[in-house]
Amino acid sequence: MITAYGLRLDHAIDRMAGSYLRTVRYTSVGDFLCPRCGGFKSPAYPCCRSCHAIEQQADAKNMGDKLADRTAISIYAQEHPSSQAMKMMYGYKDEHPASPDYRRNVKAIIALALQGHGECLREAAGPIDAWAMIPSTKSSRRYGKPHPLHDILNEILKGIPEIPLQATGNRARGFNPDLFALADPWDAAKLRGHVLLVDDSWVTGGNVQSAAARLKLEGASGMQVSAYCVARVVDMAFLNSLDKSAAGKFNRSVHYTGGYCPWHRRVELPATQ
Repeated sequence: MITAYGLRLDHAIDRMAGSYLRTVRYTSVGDFLCPRCGGFKSPAYPCCRSCHAIEQQADAKNMGDKLADRTAISIYAQEHPSSQAMKMMYGYKDEHPASPDYRRNVKAIIALALQGHGECLREAAGPIDAWAMIPSTKSSRRYGKPHPLHDILNEILKGIPEIPLQATGNRARGFNPDLFALADPWDAAKLRGHVLLVDDSWVTGGNVQSAAARLKLEGASGMQVSAYCVARVVDMAFLNSLDKSAAGKFNRSVHYTGGYCPWHRRVELPATQ
């Protein structure tokens, strides 16, 4: 259930950015949403192409059990020049963001998921024993540079041990646990119980699932990984290619939903609301 602090955050986010934020969903009337990641899929298939491919690749390596135990994503960011959510997700990373709202909103969205709905996550997996952030890969212009997401997480997850990861190659489109390594091999001793893995954007899920597998390969048997991403990046042109009316239906029916828990995937407002 959302906390009182989370409810205040939720209301603040709605006031600040509710006009353009869209809460990630996993089911739709036309069956165009992937139940794994909330991305777009053909109604003819049970999940999107990316999730299907990653699961197949993991199974082929006998690592199906190394994928994240659960995933949560807060908002959609549409790949379109007019998408305010996409501008926010790119802009908050700039050294001098074009709008001070970008970082403030991203921080509030993360705090809502990890603190406002923290009890929901603990109910599913227990207390967070350690956390890790997916680092910029070698193909990113931010590779090797400080990332504002790290500062945000340090504040929100204060007191919880961090497991720093480092990238060994370029962005993963598929499943490749060797893309990441522990920055300090001695940190493997901290990988037990419940580890939270955080990234700002989910495009194909390749980076997230590859990093989850690396953590599980390095950690203790039975360790759980909960993956959280701020935004699910989606391509409206792909949705239009599936059904010319689907994009319009998506834009009309998907909006910012107060009290929506990204872990339980349902609205959880107090009974008095």
